[in-house]
Amino acid sequence: MLVTPILCIAMWKVALAGTRSGGGARAQWRYFGLIGAVSTLSIFALGFFTDVERISFHWPLPGYLALLIAVPVVLNGWPRWLRRTGWWLAGGGLALAFGYYLMVSIPSVREQLAGYKYYPRNFAGWEPLAGAVREELKGMPPGTRVLAGNFKVGAELGFQLRDPSIEVLRHPLNDKHGRSAQLGLWGLLHDGQRDTPMLLVLSPSDQRYRDLLERYHAVCEQVGPLPPPRVVSNDHGYQRFLLFRLPAERAEGPCVTPAMAWVDAPQPGAAVGDTLEVRGWAFKDGVGIDRVELLIDGVPVGDAVYGRAYDITGAWKISTDPQHPNVAFDATLKTDHLAPGRHWLGMTLHGKDGSVEQWQEQAFTVPAR
Repeated sequence: MLVTPILCIAMWKVALAGTRSGGGARAQWRYFGLIGAVSTLSIFALGFFTDVERISFHWPLPGYLALLIAVPVVLNGWPRWLRRTGWWLAGGGLALAFGYYLMVSIPSVREQLAGYKYYPRNFAGWEPLAGAVREELKGMPPGTRVLAGNFKVGAELGFQLRDPSIEVLRHPLNDKHGRSAQLGLWGLLHDGQRDTPMLLVLSPSDQRYRDLLERYHAVCEQVGPLPPPRVVSNDHGYQRFLLFRLPAERAEGPCVTPAMAWVDAPQPGAAVGDTLEVRGWAFKDGVGIDRVELLIDGVPVGDAVYGRAYDITGAWKISTDPQHPNVAFDATLKTDHLAPGRHWLGMTLHGKDGSVEQWQEQAFTVPAR
């Protein structure tokens, strides 16, 4: 699909040619054929044993490029009608690819992809984040610097703000993508110490959820307890950023983290009747949760009953919320007034430190009556 069928056949003919021995003018085609075939087949085989977090559709690109170098030799031996068909199909595939990127560049259209695997999270939300950072900096003392939670945030904000000097916290993501050494050479790896106010920008969406609490505690170790954040939420929360105003002097005390939550019911995309039964849990290390406000399609519909006993410390062993194990919530919401179709259940988590944090929304469906 990505290469388009006829061009793909031509590339595989190049790959097959690479397995045949030959000298002279054929040596270079054998070289490109072998490199492209080994690379592409290896990625293809890995696809059966991994998932979308550990492999990406663009990884075979170096193999495609190697095979394309010799593709004209194959095409020159084909009938004219077949060559033309191949070019038309390749052009159509290119148009579809650009059409997808045009579509997801429109916020209202991209929002509809939230919750699906085709949601382009890496490319979404950076302009709103930059706008929020500018607003926060206006309300902070002169000389306040931006501190990014990982290299992706630092790079995107550096581009948006035209600031190449944004420092970055140490993060496993930096190591995974081979950026730590380069950041160190540039003097942009932050050690957690500061003598001026800083605006810390975290991206929870870049972390696997099961590792998120551990990451928050690691940030506390680097910069100290975290104040109430400003949440920048895009596309129903599928791209979220947290902005923290850090004072010039590092505070001391127990680690206070952003809130964590989970909705056990309804399941994502579930069909509901005239009522919606909501169950889940929420906690906030260091201070605890005061209340859980529920929303439907962004409109507040009341508070859930919070504080039901539900021990989750088996999964979150390092959690320090003082209210454990009483961190569950439940509610029954009326949905008989909603139009048939897809709707969104949201939560606003109110911490006992005064923090107000929007959580990622979850889709549910009201069937036609």
